[in-house]
Amino acid sequence: MFRSLIAAFIFVVTAQASAFDVTTKYGTLTGAEDGDAIVFKGVPYAAPPTGDLRWKAPREPATWSGAKSALAFGNQCPQASVANKSVLFGDEDCLYLNIFRPKTTAGKSPVMVFLHGGGNTLGSASDRVLGQTLYDGVDLSAHNVVVVTLNYRIGALGFLAHPELRGPDGLEGNYGLLDQIAALKYVRENIAAFGGDPSRVTLFGESAGAIDTLVLMTSPLAQGLFQRAIVESGFLSDKPLVQAEQDGVAFAKAAGCETNTAACLKSLSAFDLIRASQKLSDASIQAAGATIDGVVLKQSVLSAMKSGQAMKVPVIIGTNHDEMRTLLSGLVTLPPNFDDVQLHELLVKNYGADVATQIETVYPSNQYATATLRLEDILGDALTQCPTRQITRALLQESPDVYRYLFSHVSDNAMLAPYGAGHALELPYVFGNMSRMAYSSNEFELSESMQNWWTAFATLGRPEVRNQVQWTNAVGDSYLNLDESMMMNSRFHDSQCDFWDSITR
Repeated sequence: MFRSLIAAFIFVVTAQASAFDVTTKYGTLTGAEDGDAIVFKGVPYAAPPTGDLRWKAPREPATWSGAKSALAFGNQCPQASVANKSVLFGDEDCLYLNIFRPKTTAGKSPVMVFLHGGGNTLGSASDRVLGQTLYDGVDLSAHNVVVVTLNYRIGALGFLAHPELRGPDGLEGNYGLLDQIAALKYVRENIAAFGGDPSRVTLFGESAGAIDTLVLMTSPLAQGLFQRAIVESGFLSDKPLVQAEQDGVAFAKAAGCETNTAACLKSLSAFDLIRASQKLSDASIQAAGATIDGVVLKQSVLSAMKSGQAMKVPVIIGTNHDEMRTLLSGLVTLPPNFDDVQLHELLVKNYGADVATQIETVYPSNQYATATLRLEDILGDALTQCPTRQITRALLQESPDVYRYLFSHVSDNAMLAPYGAGHALELPYVFGNMSRMAYSSNEFELSESMQNWWTAFATLGRPEVRNQVQWTNAVGDSYLNLDESMMMNSRFHDSQCDFWDSITR
């Protein structure tokens, strides 16, 4: 009997261990239990983009024998600290993804692949805020979805366009986007082994990740790799090749590589490249993003959508009510005691005198307590709210399956409340990672509702949830207001967006 007990014990331990082992195309991975999920971290989806592979399309990862531990996040890609730009960290060997799967699944689960934000110059899948991994997929995966997060090349390593770096395949400047495409291909080929359904992949991202999601919706290289898309606070930031190359030439000069440029740039360390970026203006640093190179991206995102050249997949798209409340300082440095006179000077510098006067008429000073709040509304509409309306209208021309939201909840937490419904503040609600902050019970309910909608959309292709508000499509500029009211509304900042449309046609 004693021997039979030992045998039974060995069988149970072996069965449990094998449940955490998954065999992929490249080898076996060993994950770990975390709450109601089994998690595989630091999974290589491409070869390290180092040496001769710098500024080239990613290659497949090497195969391995035996079981590879997948218990720790992979390296973050090289970047500067947000708190102190002189602090540089990361490694070029950074093309890793993470998989969060429910412990129990009913058949093949829908898959949600997330692209992190950070202006395509910062961030990673393992970003931490107040001790919490911001994009931890454990809680979201409990809604019977497989969640995938990933690193991709950022900054100059991911988006530098220069004529001397253009390869024979025509690729130039979109290496970070090619990484994302490689990750989606990895998902298509391997996710079934993790309990995921490769025919139901939702690509979703926030900020830069949302921008890149929009780009991949229009890229011929990403066709068929995902079947739904969620765009959280996306901008329109793609650049013509000529402009991107001009920026690249300026970058090479800052790096000390005006002659023999390709060899010179390849000889520099990743941190040398970041320091070169820091010598440029803020506008140049923030310009990391898609280049219309004719291969990855053949035309601007908006023109592709207006001409019906984008993927015809169901889309959730939305913004936060006070985008610039948390984002403004990253876009522009305001002088002390910023006032309406200085705001006028700033607008003239960026838009010209005539348009500046029109802007000030549309956003009259007597409607704002401070010039900073006035500028927040101006830039928020110009960069996020109104482009989102344009994109939504364009997508609706091709498909009715477009659902818009406005996240307008102001936190009950006194520390977060001053930021309003600022840029990125919806993320803890989407991922359910709220344990480190003093959120209220109502906010946990809001988080649960948002997770239900996001995962229902990943499952069905529409955000349809029993016993929740019916989220209708975005026809008539309608949107779901994501706050305690949970009501459908329409025409957010409608007259302001009519103005911006009139000067950006």
